Amino acid sequence: MKKLSRLIAAIVVMAMVIGCLSACGSKGKSSDNGDAVKDTMVVLSSEAFSGGWDPAGHTVLANVHLQHAVLSYLCELDYETNEVVPSLAESWEYNDDGYSMTFHLKEGVKFHDGSDFEASDVKATVEWMSRPESARGADWGEQYLVDIIDDYTVRIYPSSKEPRAPLLNLLTYYECGIISSDDVNNGTLADGLNGTGPYKMVKYEDETCYLEAFEDYFDPEKAAKIPNLEFRYVPESQTRLAALQSGEADLIERVETEQLPQLDSNPDCEYIGAPVFEQKYMVFKCTQAPMDDPLVRKAIAYAIDVDTIVENIMEGYAVKADCWLSHVAPNYSSYEDFVTYDPEKAKELLAEAGYPNGEGLPTLKYITSTGFYPKTKEYAEYIVSNLAEVGIKVDLEVQESGAWSEALYAEDSCHMIDTGWMIGNEDNEEIAACFNAPHGLMDFSTDEAVFAAIAKETATTDPAERKQVIHDELWPALNNSMSTFPLFDSYMIWAYRTELKGFKAYPTSNIQFNELYFE
Repeated sequence: MKKLSRLIAAIVVMAMVIGCLSACGSKGKSSDNGDAVKDTMVVLSSEAFSGGWDPAGHTVLANVHLQHAVLSYLCELDYETNEVVPSLAESWEYNDDGYSMTFHLKEGVKFHDGSDFEASDVKATVEWMSRPESARGADWGEQYLVDIIDDYTVRIYPSSKEPRAPLLNLLTYYECGIISSDDVNNGTLADGLNGTGPYKMVKYEDETCYLEAFEDYFDPEKAAKIPNLEFRYVPESQTRLAALQSGEADLIERVETEQLPQLDSNPDCEYIGAPVFEQKYMVFKCTQAPMDDPLVRKAIAYAIDVDTIVENIMEGYAVKADCWLSHVAPNYSSYEDFVTYDPEKAKELLAEAGYPNGEGLPTLKYITSTGFYPKTKEYAEYIVSNLAEVGIKVDLEVQESGAWSEALYAEDSCHMIDTGWMIGNEDNEEIAACFNAPHGLMDFSTDEAVFAAIAKETATTDPAERKQVIHDELWPALNNSMSTFPLFDSYMIWAYRTELKGFKAYPTSNIQFNELYFE
């Protein structure tokens, strides 16, 4: 059935191409005053695209932002009401077994290649994305399965058949942007994104993703308002700002705080900032000596003066962390025994670990990124000076985001590396599982107490009870392990041209490209 739809769509597309060859194109429509309205929006990304378009093959935030425009989800979060609302699923219900959900799918939805959206696509997506070997497998925590009831009804459940509190949230965000079963089965996911979203991907060239509005998008009220979108990677923040000020770009992300006066003095530009779900972490490679000793990891944490980083280096555009979740995340709770700056305590722990005043410790390799997260080089240099004060020698290596990303997921690339993690949904499972669970991606910890706490809070489906388990059991376990040390909660700043309207800052950092328009 899907194959036939795809064939018919190809014939229609060919006819459209022939028609276009004999017609004259327009660069834009006219506004009420007769001026031409731009038909192309240029957005500059601070992170490189992975170039591998399989959503299960990466954890790259730039790709996630792209997928948010191209893919659709079973359901979505309404940020105005904070409620989960229908999208590709018209309705859903929890089943009496206590661990599964049934979803009733919208009919008449088309993929960008012209094929029909059906239950088989939900099955392929969920089972492909939740595989343990998937880059997103840690988000899910285990393999999920899908039973097809009919073409537009599915039953989704964890393979363990145990209750899983994050289930609905997992289906709401980028862990589960719906992809075509044909692309999964034919091995063509890497060729390009094929979704049902408001924009379709046309090509990728010179580190730019070219997209155009999808005419057959299933929700006319949320259809893209700007016909064309160019989403481009530009590594240097000052270059991004210059492009915005000159009018070469319409929207840029991760503006540096020292750039705000330039924006204030430019009447053609505006900016908006907001706290987001992202935290910045120091990640310890726990299989690499001496980072295999929790005493050393905790000593480093106590030696870092986060207050100065937040107040002076980040200039107040950050919030000092006091647990393993951003303060704007729903399951956040301040942990009273969280590590705070105490160099004398750091020295005590080093001595207890057998390294008095750092004697006997090798020089530690620390990697940070440049051009992506604001001020990483500056605060990394300050952290190096903090550690020197307690006797810890550090070799700092500043890497472009592509090389840094490879080092982040490599077990033996360094002793420690800093990163940010933007959770795509309102559930803490994405942080806890990705960093710390048995399928964790970055710290390679094997702390059974942490694993047990994650398993317990995930299986606790009552929201209030679960939040208590997180505070009473997960936070202490993570504090004792210290395989990752949260530094601060991020505050993101976006800037845009004044003629671009409709921009809103969301805590996931995703841009609702379809909501934007020129005036």
